[in-house]
Amino acid sequence: MTFGRPQIIKQDCQLVDLPQDTDFEALDSETQSTHAALSTGGLSTIAAFNQSIKLYGLVGIILDTVYQNNIQTDDTTGSAKVFHKIMAIEPTLAAWHAELPAQIQLQTKEMCHILDPTSEPLIDMTLNMVLTLRYLHTRMLLHRQMIVCFLRYGSPGNNSSGEWHFLMNFGKASLEMCLRSALETLDVLGNSANTAALPPMLTTWWFQIYYAFSAALVVFAVMTISLKHDITILHLERPDFIKRIQDASKTIKEINCDSRIGN
Repeated sequence: MTFGRPQIIKQDCQLVDLPQDTDFEALDSETQSTHAALSTGGLSTIAAFNQSIKLYGLVGIILDTVYQNNIQTDDTTGSAKVFHKIMAIEPTLAAWHAELPAQIQLQTKEMCHILDPTSEPLIDMTLNMVLTLRYLHTRMLLHRQMIVCFLRYGSPGNNSSGEWHFLMNFGKASLEMCLRSALETLDVLGNSANTAALPPMLTTWWFQIYYAFSAALVVFAVMTISLKHDITILHLERPDFIKRIQDASKTIKEINCDSRIGN
């Protein structure tokens, strides 16, 4: 599903509860049938996988609702309908973020600079970083369809139409959210690739390349929209976009540079 494939088992058919995040060492013979409280401390692997499963459930909804499971048809969905579909899912994604357990911390560019493997277990750092990339990619995927609406729009001379006013008044916010997610993805990957003092903390190199390449495509597409319609997006000018794309290319080359397949 990370690569955009539809779910094998539809979300509505997934009726099994997620595993309980339980400290089994705290169980005794009298309490085996009850849920024991998780002991305080580091990030539980089960907690991280549960949140990842929930996030992939959202990806499934996005692929089904916004992208029609990538089934190509002759029908063109209007910008207003695309925006409505995106905004219907956005609160669920925001709720996932807000309800994360306290021990899970999504990483930012600034946090990547101060990572210290001596202050917390490497597995905790790895799980936080992987969840961060999956969250950013999910948010980017949700709003990316609005880029298609902008690219599909006609010549700049048509910018007085009602469609254009809708895109600028509503669609642009979604476009900027997609671009912001792409830039944050590239920042996380770039900082990780350039931090030689830290051991490898991220997922396998082909997932990293996919995340970086997808984010770079978003940056390029938004630059095309900005130049075509002469609009400013997130205060970025043409040189800013080009530098971001160049940095993304450098990051892709640095990700697992020792792999013959990756190169």
